Amino acid sequence: MMDRKAIHVLFLYGFYIGLVHASHQYYYVADPKTWTEAQTYCREKYIDLATISNDTEKKRFLDWAQNIKGSAWIGLYRDLPGWRWSAGSSDYRDWTTDGVSTSMVPEEYVAIVYKQWENHAYTHAHNFICYDERLNACHGFVLISQDKKWRDAQSYCREKHTDLATVKDAIENEKIKEIAASYTWIGLHRLGWQWSDGSNFSPTFSFSKTPTASGSKRLCVVLIRSSPAENIEWEALNCTVKKPFVCYGEVKKKTVQIHRIRFHSDVNVNNAAAQEAILDQIKKKLQEKGLPADAKLSWRKQSDGQIFHEKKDKKRENKKKKRNSRDEF
Repeated sequence: MMDRKAIHVLFLYGFYIGLVHASHQYYYVADPKTWTEAQTYCREKYIDLATISNDTEKKRFLDWAQNIKGSAWIGLYRDLPGWRWSAGSSDYRDWTTDGVSTSMVPEEYVAIVYKQWENHAYTHAHNFICYDERLNACHGFVLISQDKKWRDAQSYCREKHTDLATVKDAIENEKIKEIAASYTWIGLHRLGWQWSDGSNFSPTFSFSKTPTASGSKRLCVVLIRSSPAENIEWEALNCTVKKPFVCYGEVKKKTVQIHRIRFHSDVNVNNAAAQEAILDQIKKKLQEKGLPADAKLSWRKQSDGQIFHEKKDKKRENKKKKRNSRDEF
């Protein structure tokens, strides 16, 4: 009688995939502090001052803040004045006004509008003036009659010329104004509003009052609610004022999925090392199909404490029975 190597059909009852989703949990702190003190407290006790990065988080925050009365710091701030040139340095300015916009924008840029300097938001598209160090005419300034956003204009000037124009004195300013179109970017820009935890900022709300610098080097944002019946408003203040504040932490939610598979094996899969190796291979295959790197996989035992159950191969069993019958005959 020939020896045959046993091939077992094993039924893998199931393995867990644990997916962890983190969301913000907000915490109101009534003890008044300056914005910097509040930032330090939140970083020590939680994660940071409250961040509201998108419309979904904004809705969650507003629902949570229904019972807040008065004002409280959140994690939004901007440094002042903060203006710098795309290339080189110059202290020359020719402002009509250098106020802080009522809109919350992540960056501001300077355009010459009908021969006046104005700060515009990142969403605008204008003609622009490049500087080319190879040119002698017009102080090296070149008008590009294409409407582009400031960052795209900067990339164009760096690729085709030297950079966006820097204005060093009144003489260069007059030359710039001579060649500028009605709306024209130059190289002056500054960072706008930023979150304390470094999250990307996208505008989701506006100020109820026009912010004023009042000689301070930084402005910070508070939520204001005079009574529970009124809507929340946002205002930028000197960061040294003491206010209550809102921190955020993370709440982790676990989602468990159970998967079943069936496979053939000629090894002892009840061995712990074999089970770990199989699970590792499954995880690698699932990650190739998009499984998050932090997902946890584990075996699921059945009521009898076993992971695997052998499933009989009916065709093989039938063939064996027929062969035995012939042998007996």
